[in-house]
Amino acid sequence: MDKSFSVPEYVDKEWQRIKNSPAVQDALKEAVSKIDENKSEPKEIEDEDKIMFRLWAIDQFKRYEKVKESVEPYMKAQGKILPAEPIDFMHWFVKFAKKTDDYLDVKIEHYHFELFHEERVHAMKKPAQWEGLYKELSDAGYIKSNLEVFNHVMENKHLIEAKDRILWLTSKADALDILSNFKFTMPQFNKCFLNEDEKPFTLGAKTTGYPHRNEALSIIIEKYKPLSGE
Repeated sequence: MDKSFSVPEYVDKEWQRIKNSPAVQDALKEAVSKIDENKSEPKEIEDEDKIMFRLWAIDQFKRYEKVKESVEPYMKAQGKILPAEPIDFMHWFVKFAKKTDDYLDVKIEHYHFELFHEERVHAMKKPAQWEGLYKELSDAGYIKSNLEVFNHVMENKHLIEAKDRILWLTSKADALDILSNFKFTMPQFNKCFLNEDEKPFTLGAKTTGYPHRNEALSIIIEKYKPLSGE
């Protein structure tokens, strides 16, 4: 067997660190919640599905380090995009796997890293659908980011890379206008946006006039927010 496919001793130790990290645990909880959307089965069935998902996800995090290690030299030599963090790849992989008839049969393989690269390239070439909103929020001093990151966040509700959170520069109450009008959940919003005080956004930031306490921001939002039902 090719030596590149062997598992170094440090991998199991590193896997334990990754598995128990807050970022991974948050991602698992978020992904589990998505499985429950639009389901009508009894609670016992839902609990079983959650258990099966967790077992599957843990196995994929284990496989991630092994497979990435074997494809990394080739990907780098070809100038291809590798995930900056395991969580970046898993966001993509869970979405990919859920498109199949039975995601539990899908395991991380070498070609998935090629597909990840292709999607990242496609995302970078995709027209910036949110360019107008990005420009107005940036020019008015509400956010600090770049167009590629902002467009991806508004379109997909997660980051391309976990380190690239959008910096929110005004009040948290203003930020919650974006959350509510552009259909983010609070966990999604906290993963994508960072306030200057580096503390999480909470519903406690609501004020009497919420969600239109800032008239200037409300005018911007009304121009770009999705229509009801979209």
